[in-house]
Amino acid sequence: MLNELVTIFFFSGTGGTRKIARELEKQCKERAFRTCLYEMDSTYYNLDVNEIEENIKKSRYVFVLFPIYAFDAPQPIFQWIEKTRATNKNVIVISVSGGGELWPNIGTRFNCIAALEKKGFQVIYEKMMVMPSNCFVATNDHLAMRLIKIIPDKVNKIIEAVLSGKIRRSKMKRKAIFQSWISRKEKKGAHRFRKMLRIDNQCTRCGWCVENCPVQSIEMDSGEPTFSDQCIICLRCIYGCPANAIKVKVFPILKKGFNLEALEKRMHQVELEPIEKCSKGFLWIGVKKYLLEHDGY
Repeated sequence: MLNELVTIFFFSGTGGTRKIARELEKQCKERAFRTCLYEMDSTYYNLDVNEIEENIKKSRYVFVLFPIYAFDAPQPIFQWIEKTRATNKNVIVISVSGGGELWPNIGTRFNCIAALEKKGFQVIYEKMMVMPSNCFVATNDHLAMRLIKIIPDKVNKIIEAVLSGKIRRSKMKRKAIFQSWISRKEKKGAHRFRKMLRIDNQCTRCGWCVENCPVQSIEMDSGEPTFSDQCIICLRCIYGCPANAIKVKVFPILKKGFNLEALEKRMHQVELEPIEKCSKGFLWIGVKKYLLEHDGY
């Protein structure tokens, strides 16, 4: 495998999938692979397309990582698949959720895999990884840190399974087909989310949200951020705003915000609670199963 190439494509709204992608890159390098890491944000489309396609062509493996949005991969992943050239390269698809491989997260890789296979990619392996939840309900700090700390072990197991030649594909279930239909409907209505966003008087007009929106959905108009209908509800602007000036009505964001770096800082050297204690309750069944999982790779 010395000097063979691995290409990694990923999208990350609030940082969880980025952490996994960078750990994947690190461990591939430790195994003497050359790596190319591409983040599917606004800067990606300024890169040399021919160079990217050439790297895919030379790759032994192509990894595709994404957080789950509306039971599916986010739109930038599909835009990349649509624009890339047909190829028969081996692909590993990793979805990232806050709840694990349980309903409604089952089948969330289906549309992405179907699109990849339509382009000629050979999807040989698929897997769910879990990171702290960034909406609906907050993951308690102890459980969140356990999810972060287990990333290297989970990534190692995936790489070793792939290198050993293991094929891992999930069977499509009726529920997943229904979710696929819901996802298409929900994505068409995502542009309405911009109408829920408000800028309060804490805004300093710094332009952070404009510079960091992964789909260039935010512009400055008369010195104030405005939101277009390209929004994919990644929540980066809301949680990342330095002044905490972007508010949203109705949508269940976390009132205390979401910042993985701040989490790691405040939990530094804190002794973590046992998995059984910090993952109590029905909502965390999938997360608990994921943390205790030893087989299934």
